[in-house]
Amino acid sequence: MTRLIVIDPAGTARQVTRFFVVDSGGVSRRVSRAFVIDSGGSARLIFAGAVITLNDQTVSGFAVGGGNAAAFQLTNDGRVHADIGDGSGFQDTGVWLVPGSISGNYEVRATFVSGFTSGSTITGTFNTYLPLSTSRSWGLSSFGGFAGNYTMTLSLREIATGTVVDTATINISTSFV
Repeated sequence: MTRLIVIDPAGTARQVTRFFVVDSGGVSRRVSRAFVIDSGGSARLIFAGAVITLNDQTVSGFAVGGGNAAAFQLTNDGRVHADIGDGSGFQDTGVWLVPGSISGNYEVRATFVSGFTSGSTITGTFNTYLPLSTSRSWGLSSFGGFAGNYTMTLSLREIATGTVVDTATINISTSFV
């Protein structure tokens, strides 16, 4: 990939890692990709920054009797996983960051919003920003025929600036027959 290099006021060449433009209303906007048109009329990518997409999601576990669990995970390689408690473990459900190799530049905070969890155990860390250099999971385990559910909000932010770059609502539930 082509790199975008700028010369700072001291004459030092620096690679661009973040790129902003100011729109006609004077609002600064982050650019995730920039292109130039070459002499042959082809668009050439000259800058690709992080693309962050954290979507609202529902994870539901279901069981006949016994215990049941459901969980949601953001991985340290930019993937999203869900576990519906069927014994297959975490399954890939999407991507939250491209390129995933820079996940250590971000951290996540889960905030409990609401839910019914009597007879259930909630797992995961809440109300604290945690670096995504390590995969982070939140879950719900229910036993003895109890069902549970809860809703949380996830906030992703850049570690360097503290800027929140995306949020999502995650619902986790368990049920029995």
